[in-house]
Amino acid sequence: MIVNLLLFIVLSAIGFLFSVPIFFYVNKNINPEYAFKKDAWVYMWLFSLIGVLCICYFTPDFYDIVISLNYKYLLLPFGLSALIYIAFLFEINKLLYSIMAISSVIITSIIPENITIFDNYISLPVERMIIFSSLFLITFFSKILNGMSAVFGIFIITVLFGISLITLLGGLPVIFGIITSLLCGMWLNFLRYNWYPSEIFLNDGACASAGFLVACLLLYSCFEYAAGSMFILATYLFAEIILVMTRQYIFRIKEPDFYYNTSYYICYMKDISAQAILMALVRIGIINVIFASFQIYAPNLFSLPMFVLVADLWLLNMLYNATEEKTDIRQINQALVEDVKDGLKIVKKSLNKRKRQ
Repeated sequence: MIVNLLLFIVLSAIGFLFSVPIFFYVNKNINPEYAFKKDAWVYMWLFSLIGVLCICYFTPDFYDIVISLNYKYLLLPFGLSALIYIAFLFEINKLLYSIMAISSVIITSIIPENITIFDNYISLPVERMIIFSSLFLITFFSKILNGMSAVFGIFIITVLFGISLITLLGGLPVIFGIITSLLCGMWLNFLRYNWYPSEIFLNDGACASAGFLVACLLLYSCFEYAAGSMFILATYLFAEIILVMTRQYIFRIKEPDFYYNTSYYICYMKDISAQAILMALVRIGIINVIFASFQIYAPNLFSLPMFVLVADLWLLNMLYNATEEKTDIRQINQALVEDVKDGLKIVKKSLNKRKRQ
């Protein structure tokens, strides 16, 4: 475990240091108009591809893995993510959404029929439909985290760091931790420039392209008997999707883009500082990583992920309804304790009513 920890730290440092020239170049003499040669995602995509291929070439073969990460399973997601980004640059939404759907179908179709996630809980066609839907939803809705600087980066780092930690605890084959540690270093470097007030941005197409790669990584990890943990790591995005769809289509709060209905953006529009909002999202990410680590020891697949989804919805609802900024750690903790006490009082009253009945 100590050897793996040192290896992951070294790889994260390599990912951070080797990506320094990328962001230095992109940030130098930056032009407000789009220029392909200054597109940060192009270089991040290339860095990720080269890094992953080098890792798979130089590391030995691992036999404790369900889906062998050969070139087909690695190159195909990168190629499809590039197509998604190219379609975005053409600015034709129908083409973009079609390629997202086709890419999700292709990844779903290459999975061998004898490999399943839910272990005969549901039929194979239903499971494949869930896989396709998850790939498409993560890819399509990744852009809702692009309404404010650093939000998307926090989500990606949460997933990558969570997979590295779960690997360290023995929940995933070592190759997953090696890959995610390297990529985590690059994304940490990106977050250094993307943190509010940001110097480097990703456009919505880059978020969709990166979201598709992350979706494939989560899918491959699910087949290593870590499906519950992977769902927990992606819970923040799913919670925002649920809240956005609820506000957009049930409460009829129509906005020109989905991210206007996200909790963090609404909170930002209330003049609460971006720093406070981002730190709240970091705390949610940390909570999700902790619960994802616990999930590898859980006796079933569904209970803890559903609990975390409800908890994230509750925390995001608190963020959505925030009226003033908590500037002090003591204030933040005090507010959280008071909310928990109020919740326990409500539960206690409801139980007492049932007893009387």
